[in-house]
Amino acid sequence: MWLWSTCVLCHRNGPSPCAACVDALRPLAAGGLEPLPNGLDGAAALCRYEGIATGLVTSLKFRHHRDAVGVIGAALAVMGGPWLEQATICWVPAAPANRARRGFDQGELLATATARAASDRLGQRIPSRALLRREPSDLGESGQTPGQTGRTRVERLVGPVLRPTMAVPHRVVVIDDVTTTGTSLERAAMALRSAGAGEVYALCVAATPVGATVSRVDDADDGDRARRPGSPHR
Repeated sequence: MWLWSTCVLCHRNGPSPCAACVDALRPLAAGGLEPLPNGLDGAAALCRYEGIATGLVTSLKFRHHRDAVGVIGAALAVMGGPWLEQATICWVPAAPANRARRGFDQGELLATATARAASDRLGQRIPSRALLRREPSDLGESGQTPGQTGRTRVERLVGPVLRPTMAVPHRVVVIDDVTTTGTSLERAAMALRSAGAGEVYALCVAATPVGATVSRVDDADDGDRARRPGSPHR
């Protein structure tokens, strides 16, 4: 039986995302995140979260398209380079209500794919583990955790309440789909260091450029949303 694949962004037959869409992504000007979020030894994103790049993230989070997860994971593994050697990969957990509604956590999917690609690339087992949990105290008045997407900048700067789930190894790489203010990554680094991490790095699919206007995408709406990782910069 033939298994057909189409690009989640332009819907052409072939790999997802296709080469043309990958080429349309805009890399960060400096490569790594600037300013570097507190508590991290290094952080990088595959592309700027604007234009066509929003489609790669929203197609996974809101349209349930997982076609590109393997490609994104492979790109993150390349971008992570030496950070991933002897590391354990974890992710910033999704809001519980969102995970329950979608039936998956996009961060976990990306972390698993990155760990698999890094293991193959480095020739050593790079595990992916749930080292963080999101505390119920992050619940909004509606009883649902809003997450970072769709929140105002002030709300984003407060960040989620993250706690370690266990003692963690010396080197940890945190995966996140989008970073805007860096607050979630700072909270993740703080929690991981409190549980024993000596080195904490972050790899993100996309980052909102400094000074850019953040479009509000409501996590409570899983409908047909906006319209993606680029070539790794290292």
